[in-house]
Amino acid sequence: TRRERAPWTRRDHARHSRSSSSASAGTPAYGALRDRPVRVFEVDTPATQRAKRQALDRAGIDASHVTFVETDFGQTSWFDALLRRGFDPDLPTFILWEGVTCYLDEKTVQTTLRTVSGLAVGSRIAFDTWSLEYFSRVVGQYMRLVVKWVYGESFQFFLCTAAPARNKAA
Repeated sequence: TRRERAPWTRRDHARHSRSSSSASAGTPAYGALRDRPVRVFEVDTPATQRAKRQALDRAGIDASHVTFVETDFGQTSWFDALLRRGFDPDLPTFILWEGVTCYLDEKTVQTTLRTVSGLAVGSRIAFDTWSLEYFSRVVGQYMRLVVKWVYGESFQFFLCTAAPARNKAA
């Protein structure tokens, strides 16, 4: 197959976006965007935010340019929380939404995507998700049980990756 350039890269993001929102995205943006003229927001639950900040402090990573926004996607409006912390929806925004969708119900995922679609022209979202087909199999069912037992969390949202969905995505 022919490889093509991804439609939106970190370089494009830094050049075209004035705001970056990271929903439980770990630390990739902390160093990469430190000296860029963008605002960086880290959105996650209060407990996870505390753990991240402690880990950053222990590792000696400067995150002073990051605005930490505490919210729970399933309970409160992440968008309202961002607005309260100075987020400007009229600026092009790149949202990196990693490790979140699998814990949310489908309605919450759809509501979030609808909200993002209303952001400024040029805004983008990148997110990961799990395959419904994989988690319907024995190994996937086992993983769901382990995650529930270890983390107390349940996987809820999956995308169908079988044809015709796979054909449309290709």
